[in-house]
Amino acid sequence: MILFLLLSSLTAFALETEFSGSGELQYRNSRNNPEADKYFQTWKKTEAKIFLGQVGVKVQHQHHSVESNLFVRYLETPLLRNPNNLAPKFYLFPQRMVVRDLFNLKASQTSSRERVEALPTKLFYQIELEKFRVEIGRVYLTYGQGEIFNPINPFNQPTALNASAQVAQGNDGGTLTYFASQKHDLHLSIFGDKSQGETQKTFWFRTNSRLSDQLSLMLVGGEDQKRKKAGAEVTYQGEEALYFSQIFYQKNALDQESFDFLLGLDQQLHSLWHLRVEAGHQKRFKKNVSSDTNRFLPTETFLSIGNQIEITPLLKQQVTFIYDLKSSFAYGVLKTVYEVRQDLEIEGFFLGPALKGGKASDPLQEIVTRDFGLALRGYF
Repeated sequence: MILFLLLSSLTAFALETEFSGSGELQYRNSRNNPEADKYFQTWKKTEAKIFLGQVGVKVQHQHHSVESNLFVRYLETPLLRNPNNLAPKFYLFPQRMVVRDLFNLKASQTSSRERVEALPTKLFYQIELEKFRVEIGRVYLTYGQGEIFNPINPFNQPTALNASAQVAQGNDGGTLTYFASQKHDLHLSIFGDKSQGETQKTFWFRTNSRLSDQLSLMLVGGEDQKRKKAGAEVTYQGEEALYFSQIFYQKNALDQESFDFLLGLDQQLHSLWHLRVEAGHQKRFKKNVSSDTNRFLPTETFLSIGNQIEITPLLKQQVTFIYDLKSSFAYGVLKTVYEVRQDLEIEGFFLGPALKGGKASDPLQEIVTRDFGLALRGYF
């Protein structure tokens, strides 16, 4: 009888544990843009070796869980000898893996040729009840339909124009979610950031509403690092395509105002052909090349067209072009992905200017490099 009670108690308190992760090895050969000399980018060609790895753990007991994700990133390139070289910032995009950072839980080391960093991008406790969910710690905020440009989410940068696999960025604080019904939910978040010394606070809300079977509305807003921000996203699921639009407003501490816009289409044209179109406008408060590398998109008013074509069940071709409507500058991303097996893939890629255009409407257009490379990715 005692043995039965003991076994029952252990079963009742049994923890469910899940592991997941990925690893990526990448080689790049880069050629510099001749116009980059004016920004003191005087190198001609170089190479880089990159490793990205992450391991996630989730431990759950009934309504309680703890989730973590350890992220490791390594870069080797001779460009690190000169701190003014901007190309390593693109190699390691997004540069900040924790965008609202209170605790500085990062180990990093940089030499004249190598840079390595390791940090938890996710580490939080969660309790989930019938109508509520609470997350406290370092959390992800991943929302919004934009893959090239996603202005309504300042807490996670899209990486579609980069060669690395999708990674999520962390935020220190907490989120309370209220599930009002199957069609409506409310998210309230409080974050803090001490990366600039002084603690900067974020108070953020997000609502999701299904207005009909096809139409959804998302509203976001609050005060984020001394900026007032508000935005909305409307999505419509048609019979053959997903249509979406975003508008985002912000006002900084200097009372400078800006509006960002996005229109998009996502459609499976054929069983072997997937099409995605995004057009939009992003406004920066200042033109500073070094700070602009925090946002990968090298244009303000743009049209992007992305295609994924399934050549065989194991071989896919991805082609994305982004076009600057002001300067006629175009940036291209070509990726060929071969699935060796379900958890392993090889990718060959090209990133770089496809059209030079006239006078650059953004400094990034004159410093962006041409990169050829290979990547090997594994998942578990």
